[in-house]
Amino acid sequence: MGAGNGYAQTDKPPTTAITEATTEKIDQYHEKTEKLLLDSAEWIDKFFGTENYTSEVNKTYLRIQLTGFIEDGEGFDFKSRFKLRLKLPNTEKRFRLSFASSPDEIEREDGTSDDPSDDTTIEQLDEVDDNLTTALEYFFLDKKRHNMKFAVGATIRNSSLVGYGSTRYRYLVDVRRWTLRFVERLRWYTDDGWDARSELDFERPILDHLFFRTTPSLTWKEKNDGYTYSWNTSLFHPLNKKSALEYQFNNYFDTEISGRLKQTIVRVNYRRQIWRKWLYMEIGPQLAWYEDRDFKTIAGIMVRLEILMGRYGSSE
Repeated sequence: MGAGNGYAQTDKPPTTAITEATTEKIDQYHEKTEKLLLDSAEWIDKFFGTENYTSEVNKTYLRIQLTGFIEDGEGFDFKSRFKLRLKLPNTEKRFRLSFASSPDEIEREDGTSDDPSDDTTIEQLDEVDDNLTTALEYFFLDKKRHNMKFAVGATIRNSSLVGYGSTRYRYLVDVRRWTLRFVERLRWYTDDGWDARSELDFERPILDHLFFRTTPSLTWKEKNDGYTYSWNTSLFHPLNKKSALEYQFNNYFDTEISGRLKQTIVRVNYRRQIWRKWLYMEIGPQLAWYEDRDFKTIAGIMVRLEILMGRYGSSE
């Protein structure tokens, strides 16, 4: 009993200890959630070979693609592509030398889809010229949250040698269970001048085995009037370590006249590692609605064989 005011003296609750314990649990939960987000996104991007992975990983690898595509009202089209990237030794992991069949394979430039290997129409398949492109890339920043690189290169376009320079910056931040990825690309070509692309990924794991990503993007080219922009959404469904599904809902717009919708594509990609760690098969049936075809329903399908060699494969 206390002697001063007649009231019992009791110990105060250990607020500091409670606060520290609570803070520690919050930090642990945040770390686990962050690891889940980053690991999920990294596995998805690595398995499907998306630009989020191929543009930032500084490893030596070779990728060869054999792609066929057909849709109602059009004939069968076939395209072969390759990309060779060499991590240069004794450069503190800063430099990379790349060779590819087109500028698209080294860096995205047409703004029509998330991934340069993602052929959703015959028109897009035909946009890639069979020209040799080479580039020297310098990684100014190469961290989990920040990634920034510069590149200088050259390509053969219309029988002429075209030089270019580019920069790409990525910043990653997590908000609760969401991850936000901002990417800005700026390029200059000696024949076509400047172009820029901005995109923002919103992504998160959902349920137990699904991963959701939605990406608004905006592309500007000095040689064109207006802008092109898109809003693409994917739901990734890993089936096991060797196979996965991707459900796509993609919309593309053009502001040259009135900001009108140009095309909508709904697609399901099935991708599987079919032999060893370097041979993949991908099948992608789709339904498309194009403005120049009065938005009639057009069915199509993509079939691809892909060879990945070096420090790249999903099972390394």
